[in-house]
Amino acid sequence: MDTGDKDNQQEIDIFEMGVHSAKCANNDYMTAHVWNDHGDNHSWSTGDLYHLPWNVADAFHTYGFEWTRDTLKWFVDGSLVCQLNNTNWHQPMYLIFDAEPMLQWFGPIDDQDLPADFLIKDLRVWRQPPGE
Repeated sequence: MDTGDKDNQQEIDIFEMGVHSAKCANNDYMTAHVWNDHGDNHSWSTGDLYHLPWNVADAFHTYGFEWTRDTLKWFVDGSLVCQLNNTNWHQPMYLIFDAEPMLQWFGPIDDQDLPADFLIKDLRVWRQPPGE
């Protein structure tokens, strides 16, 4: 997520999902955003959509991301599902887990789906040694 630099605001989404959304159920949106490209207020996004062959609410799955100087790679259960050239994402960012209703995208929330939980079993992070 955003580095805090108001002239270079960026975000990489490992997964965005609307589990009970009629428009987005079982879809994994993997995106990289530039919200303010070096102060010119030009915003843009790139990424892909992977249709998951299961209901994400039924079991734990492994979502992975490899971020290098040259590429951004998204994985689901060990399989590469999206790869993009890394054109802009070369600075430190914060790691954030959140659940957002995003009503305009996912649609209205049905009360029968509440309360809703977002569970993470574990998180692992590796850093490549300098020069690799």
